[in-house]
Amino acid sequence: MCSETAPRLSVLIPCYGTASLVGRCLESLVPLAGQGVEIVMIDDCSPDGVSDAIARALSHEAAPLAPYTRVMKNPRNIGLAATRGRLVDEARGRYIAIADSDDFVDARAMLDALDVAETSGTDIVAAPFFTVTGDRVTRNNIPGEYDLNRLPVHVRAFSLCNKLIRCSFFADNGLRWFEGLNRWEDLGMTSRIYALDPKIVTVDYGWYYYSVEPSRVTLSSYSREATVADRAAIVRHVEAWMAERGLAGKYKEFLTALKFYAKAGYLRRPVDIKAWRALFPEAKATFTSPRALPLIYRVAFGVLGCRF
Repeated sequence: MCSETAPRLSVLIPCYGTASLVGRCLESLVPLAGQGVEIVMIDDCSPDGVSDAIARALSHEAAPLAPYTRVMKNPRNIGLAATRGRLVDEARGRYIAIADSDDFVDARAMLDALDVAETSGTDIVAAPFFTVTGDRVTRNNIPGEYDLNRLPVHVRAFSLCNKLIRCSFFADNGLRWFEGLNRWEDLGMTSRIYALDPKIVTVDYGWYYYSVEPSRVTLSSYSREATVADRAAIVRHVEAWMAERGLAGKYKEFLTALKFYAKAGYLRRPVDIKAWRALFPEAKATFTSPRALPLIYRVAFGVLGCRF
């Protein structure tokens, strides 16, 4: 894990259910071939033959990457969070980048960011990223500062895909994904990374393109329960982790905001105020705190807490 001699960067790609898209992902990475970059992929026992699709891509459109790519398969399906943990264990680069196999990148912009990382010696390079919905491409800007108590709980602040991270940062701080929790898994990791006060350099160009399927089904009542359960578990793990390190007091506002967002699913239709109030009842909102909540949310949540 995390060799200081080679390569410069490990691009880590968990694969599940993306046989029809993984070729596009690999093709977008072709400019990384021969640039001191390795690609590490793990098939999490995908039922659609994603390993075969990877092999086809590495024989054809992504053939230049083949000498620099390692492809593995989990012995059983272990989920996204655990697979990402295994990928970090397998990484040999000084920096890592995480990509999903149904997305794609601007590899040349990624190399520019890697140059910035190496020149500055930073822990993290963070960049804007793009959301692709059909023919529409939307730029997602990122925060200029990473004070947890002020960061909005949003993918723009807590995504992993738009960052290059020093690989040793994970090992030196004992950072692991919360296995079995595959919703908010990015936030569960990035919130702890930010709490450790890493050196972060931002750039104004992006390399990551996150693909959204327009026909994606909205949350059902069942999936809402599963989502809230995973998010609540992430909050508890993050809070316990911070408490162990004496950081829970410092980041109390962030933890309070996180609790509100975790249970916000209960305010989707059909609204369940009883469940909303029962989950994290200690979370209190005021006009001034937590600052990570937009003012309109603070007012709304404060009213809900007082009236129901």
